[in-house]
Amino acid sequence: MAFSAATRMTAFLAGASLAALALCLDVLKSRGFVPYNADDPKLFPLIAAYFLVTVVVGIQNLFPAELKTRVRFVYFPTTRAAWAVMFNCWGRMLAWFLGGASVVVLAASTRYLAQ
Repeated sequence: MAFSAATRMTAFLAGASLAALALCLDVLKSRGFVPYNADDPKLFPLIAAYFLVTVVVGIQNLFPAELKTRVRFVYFPTTRAAWAVMFNCWGRMLAWFLGGASVVVLAASTRYLAQ
């Protein structure tokens, strides 16, 4: 089965969508449309599942061949290609965080300007 590759843009959008989901739930609760917001314990499984779905590690990076060592089930960067895989994955994680942070900053600035 072929999986689509995670990119920095998809990572950014995934992080932004998680923050937007939490923000929308907060707005809907404040308007009285839903009885729960994002930090409610009843919605924690939904938020946690959405987080796990949007994690940007990518299915290809769970057990990459570049990180394989002689010891079974031990994956560690020992070559230049392995370090490239690691930095690529870390770059996508940084893009995911920046996507979420940008939505939070945008929402905070619009709430500040609206007052």
